[in-house]
Amino acid sequence: MGWVNRISSELYNLRSILGWSLENDPEIGLRLVIALSPLWRSRDRLSEARVWVDRLLERASSASPQICAAAYWHAGLWTQMLGDHAGALIFYQQGLAIARAAGDTCNTAWTLYHLSLLAVERGEHQQALAMLEEISQLDRMAENVLLSILARIRMGVVYDSLGDTTRARLLFEESLSAGREAGDARAILRALDHLGDAAAERGDYASARSYHEEKLSLARSTGDQHEIPHALNDLARVSWRSGDYQTAHARQEEALIAARQLGGAVVQTLCLNRMVQMAALEGDLKRMDTLSRESLELASEGQLMGETADALRQLAAVAVGLGSAARAARLLGAADRIQERMRSRHSPDAQDLLARTVTATRAALSDEVYSAADAEGRALSLEGAIKFALEEF
Repeated sequence: MGWVNRISSELYNLRSILGWSLENDPEIGLRLVIALSPLWRSRDRLSEARVWVDRLLERASSASPQICAAAYWHAGLWTQMLGDHAGALIFYQQGLAIARAAGDTCNTAWTLYHLSLLAVERGEHQQALAMLEEISQLDRMAENVLLSILARIRMGVVYDSLGDTTRARLLFEESLSAGREAGDARAILRALDHLGDAAAERGDYASARSYHEEKLSLARSTGDQHEIPHALNDLARVSWRSGDYQTAHARQEEALIAARQLGGAVVQTLCLNRMVQMAALEGDLKRMDTLSRESLELASEGQLMGETADALRQLAAVAVGLGSAARAARLLGAADRIQERMRSRHSPDAQDLLARTVTATRAALSDEVYSAADAEGRALSLEGAIKFALEEF
């Protein structure tokens, strides 16, 4: 990720090149905007990237189908990260059609992989499995070691969601072995991540800690700055669940520092939201409020809809905890409306806090008052909901 920091200072010149390519060579522009994906993702410029792709594709009638297919699935990924799942699906479908027609196995496989992620977020597990199975049947997939391993890991995630933890664990272990054999750090990191999570879920905290420590060590040794805060987040969660609260807080603070050094709203909001959940379990409403407000501001600046909805729900938890149940109901309504527009499910990490917040809010209000406040929240525009949430009360 070091090159991302270096090239960020050249963003003005890169935009000039992209502008030039619009008039002279859209294919060069598409190649550049795809190559800059780590920059767009780490610097909260996903909306800008999507605009460039839209404009370039409109003028890329003579561009190679392989480049167009890759541009479509990248645009789908960026759109999905912004929380526009319907828009992401359109991009993916367009890219998949182009890749299939061109006999482009590589981009067909990558598009199917990202479509499977979208399907899981929408709760469509069987569709996700079908897409992942198709990837394994494509010609020449053995040559794409990374994608083959990532698809196997994703199958494990889907089976885990369906309750088949034994099959999921086997797929994760196979993926780790394949990653080690191929010497692919990215595949190893992903496999370690899911093996650690699986171990934590079954209460084997020693194994979970070992997997996540190895992940952290590998991320540091390979200079993968993006994975470092994620690994620290996971270690904090394992420490918390095993009752080592002092270490959990230390790891979580370390994760946030690493996230801030990296930049970008996605990983920072992840760290902040984990800290909110810890503060909630400790009953520290003041800390929850401070962290949730920062998370909301980052999420709104980065145009991250899912993270915005999470922050609104966290502030609802603060509101009901401080005796302002009607305010909490409005915030819950606003968050639910955002989630419905995304056509996705609630974040798994936020489920427990959300359930407690809804229960407490409903207990404090009559059904009539709750419904009215919920409707008021749903009627707010996105900007109105954010403004309301950040108001002092």
